[in-house]
Amino acid sequence: MTSSQNSNTHRRRKGVGAATLVDPKEDKWRMCCQRKGTPQWARRKTVYGINAVAEHFDIVAELLREHGRSKAALLSKIDMDELTICNRQLESLNSESNTNHSMEEVYNLGIEAIKAKKTKQQFPTLNQVIEQYIAYRESPQGNHRGNWVIDKNILTSEKTFLKSLSKIRKKWVLCDVFNPQKPFKEEAKRWIMREWTHLAPKSQQDRAKILRMLLDFAKERYPALLCPNPLNGWDSYFNKTSKASGIKTILPVQKVTDLFLAAANNPKWVHNIPYMALSLFAGTRPYDVASPKDKKRRWRWGWFNEWKNISAVSGGFKAMLPAWNEDGTKGSSKKTSVAQERDLTANGYQWITWYYETIVEKDIPTTGKIYFSRKFWDELRKSQNLYAEKWHHDIIRRTFATYAHNHWPNETQYWCDQCGHSVSVYKQVYKGLTTNADAEEFFSITPASLALCEEEETIETQGCVSMARLQQEGLSKIVNQSLII
Repeated sequence: MTSSQNSNTHRRRKGVGAATLVDPKEDKWRMCCQRKGTPQWARRKTVYGINAVAEHFDIVAELLREHGRSKAALLSKIDMDELTICNRQLESLNSESNTNHSMEEVYNLGIEAIKAKKTKQQFPTLNQVIEQYIAYRESPQGNHRGNWVIDKNILTSEKTFLKSLSKIRKKWVLCDVFNPQKPFKEEAKRWIMREWTHLAPKSQQDRAKILRMLLDFAKERYPALLCPNPLNGWDSYFNKTSKASGIKTILPVQKVTDLFLAAANNPKWVHNIPYMALSLFAGTRPYDVASPKDKKRRWRWGWFNEWKNISAVSGGFKAMLPAWNEDGTKGSSKKTSVAQERDLTANGYQWITWYYETIVEKDIPTTGKIYFSRKFWDELRKSQNLYAEKWHHDIIRRTFATYAHNHWPNETQYWCDQCGHSVSVYKQVYKGLTTNADAEEFFSITPASLALCEEEETIETQGCVSMARLQQEGLSKIVNQSLII
């Protein structure tokens, strides 16, 4: 190829032929090699990738060099016994199938089969890629989503799903998966629709996304795969029904009230109230408060800095969640996440104070870990008919964020930062799901509002104070600290 002929859309090799790029998205090239002596099968051909173009040029050039030799020299290289055997097999094939295949045709097909086999040997099977991807996701490099460490429950769910793909993964080699002429996408879609019919459309879409991410990983890991990911954009196919019916849901104020009232009146469930307060009134992901499968991942009361950081927005208290190490311990020099600030609203603080001063009969803690019982938490939700399909895994945080954005409409960016989502996500997910009255009622859910505090004196003792009173107390603490200094 000369420099003048070296363009992005056209390749030419002197004395051999030319190639034209017909589909840049798929890197699809159309070959044209019409020089006399070129076999029919090699004259017009479609290949994928510039490397395949060069390879085809090499094959044609070699064939043309062989054509220039004398027939005697060519025949001297042929084993006549092998030629006789091949001819007999060809005659048998044509006789059995009533066809008229030529020796050249069979020979060329054999070469293509050998090349295809050699290519397959360069790539792993889909089963091997899945094992590589699982190992990557479980490593410190692969278990992040932005600044967040991915919950172990999510990783376990991904691992379980990928290992369930045995029905389609065994017979697929990676190069065939990425071959647009192979029916991998169609087979995967049929398998999904057959095996996941009992799942909600959103769940189907989540699993389709995992498959797409798997092939993105494979393409990055094996640069020799020249074709694009065959599953690009396909997870949107499984979201057709969910977009029509998947209205984001939050917990109504009455349901939240019923949860706290049921917990407060049950000796087993009452000990989960601090967990409920932090989850429902601090915008925190449930697994950041208490991960059911990782006891090291529990909220520490020390994160509130001895209850000194008053929130000027909510009237409550701020906490700083540290970065997490891979083993669930507090962040060190090798971090897997970043520190994050959270705002516990005034009514959330009142619930924690009520629990410790009334139920435990101790001062509100400044050290130690939060208590959490998954068994009693599930029992509580079941008693209120809030379980299984009626309880989205992120419904608690979504409930808080929706009411917070509505209750403090001028603090949109603040609550986006506190809840760990963007303004665009807020507009898409949290906006317009409630009213000002409902939001005000939500942040008025306190022990006092549920008649758990009977007298004014008792209310003050148990921490059942108004938001204004809490702000005043917080300001007085700051003043006292400044006097001491």
